[in-house]
Amino acid sequence: SEVMIRDTAMAKFNIVAESLIETYKGISNLQLAPAGIVSIIHPIANNEGAVGHDLFFDASRREGAETTIKHGKTVLVGPVKLIQNGKRAIIARNPAFVDRPGFTGPVPEFPSWWGFATMLCTLDVLFKATTLARLDSYSVSYLLIANTGQGPKYLSASDDLLSTAAEDELDDPEWLARAD
Repeated sequence: SEVMIRDTAMAKFNIVAESLIETYKGISNLQLAPAGIVSIIHPIANNEGAVGHDLFFDASRREGAETTIKHGKTVLVGPVKLIQNGKRAIIARNPAFVDRPGFTGPVPEFPSWWGFATMLCTLDVLFKATTLARLDSYSVSYLLIANTGQGPKYLSASDDLLSTAAEDELDDPEWLARAD
């Protein structure tokens, strides 16, 4: 039956996703978004709020989704604030195309497009997986900020600077990088 096929596909996705997350440190979750609607997430815990998220209906995600399809390859987006938990993340969105006679995808402009396979890396998990996180053990303080077109955005900081740096907006535009 259709339910059994769907449950089997979900179990296989979860097995593959768990293996990838364990192997490649820094990945927070993996998602499938047929027709641009987030439908499957692993792990689902703390990510439930993203299920059903329509990337084309959400104006803040639409441009990135369209760009990914037009380029036909993986596109990085972010850092963005996540709808499911408010954390900042980098999103790697890969368009999936179906090369099968008779298949018509959900977007007339891209008839072979099926949806997205997405890798999401929250900045806290991503930075813990890098050598940046080890700077604390050498008594090095650091502050990592992205200089975006809309002003500087806080990304990460050493433990001793977290209490003063963990704000969405930074008031001092000259404070773009610092390590002591």
